[in-house]
Amino acid sequence: MTSNTLPYIAPHVTSTMPYFKSKGGITRYGTSHKATRRRKLLTLFLTFKMLSSQQPPYLFEKYRFRSSVTAHTTRAHPLLLEIPLARTEAYHKEFLSSSISLWNSIPYPILNTLSFCAFKTLLMKAVGNKSITL
Repeated sequence: MTSNTLPYIAPHVTSTMPYFKSKGGITRYGTSHKATRRRKLLTLFLTFKMLSSQQPPYLFEKYRFRSSVTAHTTRAHPLLLEIPLARTEAYHKEFLSSSISLWNSIPYPILNTLSFCAFKTLLMKAVGNKSITL
């Protein structure tokens, strides 16, 4: 590979935080907002597939719906997941906690779809319309 084919990423230092200039604009540490949004979408897709198929069991059993945990009825929809108690910031950022937080931020009509294709279509449309911010 020659240096002509490699993408050019020039580091910029503003105050103490390094920034990188790329096609998508200047971002911190080389991660773009598009990459973060894509990672969150993929997390939601994986969570939907796991909750609808109840597979794999070792991961599915860690998720509990709030309606099965609380004895009294609330105004919240039945597809909300219980957020586990996190004593550390690292635990709060792991896959289980972050996927539950993302899942609970999605409106009920999108979560209540029967198929993955319908879920993906409605979610992508809502993100495209900016009615949901991830």
